[in-house]
Amino acid sequence: MTLYRCYYRRIHIKINYFLRAMTKTATKKPRAGRPTAAQAKQRHLELLDISVKLFLENGFDATTLDDIAAAVHMTKRTIYGHYENKEALFRASLQKAFHDHATPIEETLGAVVDDDLETTLVAIALQRANHFLTPRGLALQRIVNTESHRFPELLGLLYQESTAPTANFVQQVLQQHAERGEIFLERPETTASLFLSMAVGAPARGMLTGIKVEGFKNLEDHIHFCVKLFLNGLRVSD
Repeated sequence: MTLYRCYYRRIHIKINYFLRAMTKTATKKPRAGRPTAAQAKQRHLELLDISVKLFLENGFDATTLDDIAAAVHMTKRTIYGHYENKEALFRASLQKAFHDHATPIEETLGAVVDDDLETTLVAIALQRANHFLTPRGLALQRIVNTESHRFPELLGLLYQESTAPTANFVQQVLQQHAERGEIFLERPETTASLFLSMAVGAPARGMLTGIKVEGFKNLEDHIHFCVKLFLNGLRVSD
C-alpha cells in the first residue's frame, strides 16, 4: 500500500509539473518578428522628426546621438544603419522639416488667386508670411543661419524645399498677367524671387534679428506697400 501511494504521488507531481509548463508556454508572449516595410519607413520618419526637434531645441553641438536614440527608443546601431554620422542625420532631418513646412501650393496659394494682380500678390505674400513667420518657421531659419558656415548646403535645401515652390507659383501668376498685356515682364524667375524677398524676406530677416519693420504699423501694411512699389516697376506705360 505504501509503495502504491509513493508511486501515485510521483505520477501526480509529474502531471502537475507538465500542466504548469504547458500553461507557461500558452501564456508566453510571441517574439516580435521583423517589422514590415511600412513599419520600418514609419520608424525612419519618426527618427527624422524627433531628431530635428532636438536639434531645434538644443542646437547641433549640444544634441548627441545618445540623446536622439533615447528619445526615439532606438539603438545607436540602428541609427548608424541609416546615417554614417550625426552630420548626415542633421542634413536629412532638416531637409524633411523644410519640405514639411513648405507652403501648400494648390490648397493655400491656388485658392487666393484673383483677376486683380495686386489683390493676388497681397494675398500670396500674406499667406507666405503667416506660414513662414511662425515659431516653427523662424526656428528652422535660425538654425540654418547658425549652422550655414558648417553646412552651406542648408541654404540651398531651404530654398528648394520651401521658397522655390512659392516663387514658381508667383512666376506663373506674373506670366499670365504679362500675356494679357497688363505688365512688362523681362525676367520672370528673377522678378518673382525679388518680390518674395521684398515683401516677405525683409520682415523675416527683421524678426530673426529682433528688428521691427520701421515705418509700418504691421506686416500687412508692409506687404501692401511692397506690392504697390513692385507693380509700379512692372506696369506698362501708356
